Amino acid sequence: MSANGFSKEEVIEALHSIAGEMHDNMTKGQPPRMTLPVRTKKNIAFDERLGVYKYGKKMSTRDATSLGSARQLLRALHVTEFIEEMINAGKSSTL
Repeated sequence: MSANGFSKEEVIEALHSIAGEMHDNMTKGQPPRMTLPVRTKKNIAFDERLGVYKYGKKMSTRDATSLGSARQLLRALHVTEFIEEMINAGKSSTL
């Protein structure tokens, strides 16, 4: 169990669900999309218990309706892959 209360398997399953949701949208003929926390000053707070900054509850949706937004989603998928590799290797990062 990690500091955030989730097991490695649960985190990896959540990462896979991100790609799975995009895949499901594409098979339905819809643009892939991803819902992410809004990255504004008002939506970030310091978690005293963990000693890190965390995003709040405000979310935004990004979809691949243009080349630029498709690139953003692809980069996000690369990050999810990197995170899974770090988890499997037993490493951590503050990125």
